[in-house]
Amino acid sequence: MVQHFRQALRSLRAHSSFTLTAVACLGLGIGANAALFGIFDTLLWKPLPVREPAAIVRAFARGPIQGRLYGNFSYPEYRA
Repeated sequence: MVQHFRQALRSLRAHSSFTLTAVACLGLGIGANAALFGIFDTLLWKPLPVREPAAIVRAFARGPIQGRLYGNFSYPEYRA
C-alpha cells in the first residue's frame, strides 16, 4: 500500500499541470457546493423566524402602465 502511495505521489509530482488543474477543479466544485447548500439551507429548509409563517403575505399595487402589478411602493400608497 505504501509503495502504491509513493508511486501516486511521484506521478502527481511529474505531471504538475494536471495536478494543479485537478486541485483547482475540486476546490471550485467543493466551494460552489458549500455556497449553494448554505443558500438553500437558509432560504428553503430552515423555518421562518416568525410565530405564524402561514400568515405572511406580500402586497402588490397596480402600476400606471396598463395596470401592471409592482411590489415596491411607499407607505402612503399602502395606506391609500
